[in-house]
Amino acid sequence: MQTFDCFVEKQIFPPTNMCIYCGDRCGPFSDEHIIPYGLYGEMILQKASCKRCSKITSKIEQKVLRTMLGATRIHLGLRTRRPKERPPSLPTFVETEGSFEMKDVAIQDHPYIMTMIELPPPKVLNRLGGGKQGHIRVWFKDIQGNTNERISRLGQGVQIRNIIPINEFGRVIAKIAHSYAISLLGVDAFDPMLLDFILGKKENVFDFVGGPDEVTEFQRDEARLHHLDLVALSNPDRTDLPHLLIANINLFSCFRAPVYQVVVGTLTINGMKLLGPKK
Repeated sequence: MQTFDCFVEKQIFPPTNMCIYCGDRCGPFSDEHIIPYGLYGEMILQKASCKRCSKITSKIEQKVLRTMLGATRIHLGLRTRRPKERPPSLPTFVETEGSFEMKDVAIQDHPYIMTMIELPPPKVLNRLGGGKQGHIRVWFKDIQGNTNERISRLGQGVQIRNIIPINEFGRVIAKIAHSYAISLLGVDAFDPMLLDFILGKKENVFDFVGGPDEVTEFQRDEARLHHLDLVALSNPDRTDLPHLLIANINLFSCFRAPVYQVVVGTLTINGMKLLGPKK
């Protein structure tokens, strides 16, 4: 199992006593992990999700955590609420007589590559003149350092396959961005744009979730397991446009994984005072 030495930020934010996704004020409300618990998320917004919305967000998180990020969590030893169900082996496709056959390989021998996706900038920024065209690409990194050795012990050819639920991953990133912005600025600091995507009512989440663009800046912190920040974005050539609240999200920052940029909403006056514009 791979070990890592990364700082995990722990913060407990005051309760909102309302659902930050649907606006319900009757409750009961559960605490919200801004970054999923299964990714070692230790930033918690108290009393912030109703039962219905918690079920929706938990479902999309679990799909991403068990597929795209499943092997990553196992190899890094990230926590799980069901440790007894964590498998001692993982499937690997090994070449035998010209075809690939799936075999279960013990974790200590499993050839593992961390897999994420790189995204083009949010389409909203492109329409405002701040983005650029691009395509979704797969990002991968050998964080074990001996993956080739593990492959050679298994046979002549090995295929490492992974399921990437792109839409659900985008919704998880949107959920992180929205809950983080609420935690820092409060429920009245901005007009949210992501709620319909988080709750699955709309599918074009990548209008608002994407990768870096040519305008905003993000300082990667490689000492942290995950790194988040917020900026206010304005267009000096279009003073009629609202200031946008942008969340920069870098999961697995200490492994130099891709950065995601999320247009969270439009800032109100109070939000501008707290954050300040970034041109």
